[in-house]
Amino acid sequence: RRALERLHVRWFHVKTKAFQACLRASNAPPRAIGEVPSVVQACRVCREWVTPGPHNSVSYRVVGEFNEEVQCDLMFVRSKLEGDKGLICIMHLVDVATRWSATALCAKNELSFTTTISKIWIGIFGNMQRLTSDCESGLKGLCASDWASVNGVDLHPKAAGQKAWIVERHNELIRQGIHTTEAQCAKEEQ
Repeated sequence: RRALERLHVRWFHVKTKAFQACLRASNAPPRAIGEVPSVVQACRVCREWVTPGPHNSVSYRVVGEFNEEVQCDLMFVRSKLEGDKGLICIMHLVDVATRWSATALCAKNELSFTTTISKIWIGIFGNMQRLTSDCESGLKGLCASDWASVNGVDLHPKAAGQKAWIVERHNELIRQGIHTTEAQCAKEEQ
């Protein structure tokens, strides 16, 4: 072991793989080659010069104007008011700067998504600069990208597993409102 430590220093603190390759080329015993990783890991100088890992840092996007960034999400609600239809699909858009929101019922297809966005947002407020969604499959297709390029909108899908949190929180408020309304309707029917 002591001889391996001296060789490591003599060869200017050679890395593990290169050290093992040199020992293999010189027909060193397999036991010596197997000890190389522990010798390199035990070297105080090599440990001081190891590249530090990445540091976690928080980043966020500051939005200062209305219509600069709009978050979009589809909300599926099982409604008693719909009867046999079951799940209803609600398109929900929220402006990030002002938290203004707009909702509408929509069908579950790509053309309906873009038409609904045009109707409830672009038709009233004009084109948003950036539309952020949490991986909605209806906003990933060719139809959606064509719609975005025509309207000058930068589509920005979140990575898998990430959420557009502002619109997600507003979804919960709408969901609570729907359930409260249904409970009130049921109470009045009795």
